[in-house]
Amino acid sequence: MGGSMLYMWLTVAAAHLVLRRRLERESPHLLVVRMRGFPYLSWLAAAGIVAVLVLMAFDPEARGQLGWSTLLVLVLLAVAGVRALRTRRDRVPAR
Repeated sequence: MGGSMLYMWLTVAAAHLVLRRRLERESPHLLVVRMRGFPYLSWLAAAGIVAVLVLMAFDPEARGQLGWSTLLVLVLLAVAGVRALRTRRDRVPAR
């Protein structure tokens, strides 16, 4: 469960980096809360999470949890990829 939570927070950090930059570019007036240290603190958090995931790979008791969590992430990414392809295919007008 801890591995899954780490992947979830890694996703949050990545989403923050991407979406914050997009919002700054497209609608900066919507940013009412400023994050000090952006983007450095987001990168630092992501690096810390990756470091913990790497350390889990070397811990025999945590390795199984990391493996199952990684498998779950890969399955979810595959499902998301298939859904994205289907959505893209459905949006293409028929000839």
